[in-house]
Amino acid sequence: AGDLVFSTGSNSSNLLTERLRLNKGEAVFNDTGADVDFRIESDVNAQAVFVNGENSRVGLGTSSPESQLHSRETADTANKMVIDHVSAGNSWGGYIESIAGANQGLVIGRKFNASYTPVISMNVNGQSTFAGDLVIPNQIIHTGDTDTYMQFHQANGWRVVTANLERFHIEGASVVFNSDGYDAD
Repeated sequence: AGDLVFSTGSNSSNLLTERLRLNKGEAVFNDTGADVDFRIESDVNAQAVFVNGENSRVGLGTSSPESQLHSRETADTANKMVIDHVSAGNSWGGYIESIAGANQGLVIGRKFNASYTPVISMNVNGQSTFAGDLVIPNQIIHTGDTDTYMQFHQANGWRVVTANLERFHIEGASVVFNSDGYDAD
């Protein structure tokens, strides 16, 4: 009913696969759900947008996406993904950036209009740098060792606990060692 359909295959054996359907309200690629890929080229990238028909993954700059959405920059430059919204004429949001070259790593930051400010930077050696304050709700625990931690247990105070015993705590200007009376040197 007013649809324009593009199909490929053998017309003589009636084995046509619908590729594109255009109608008054939409353009649908692969409406039949066939294992057919979809690709959009730019003037410099043959896989500017690539949809893998077999695994339903989307690649930006790659024809072999490794996850639901995979963005890849093949030049030795940064690859930035921006998420933002416009409110009162300003663009607010955040970004994730993959850094190439000598400073390889990942940056997560905030965006205001055309200004990008790094908040967390992680390099390939596993080191992380935080810009500004790092807010920790309660305690820092080492993975797999839940009875050893540093805890912010009260206003103006924190403590170090090992083997579930408090070793010392800082309260305002006071430092208290071995407050639980554990026999330790």
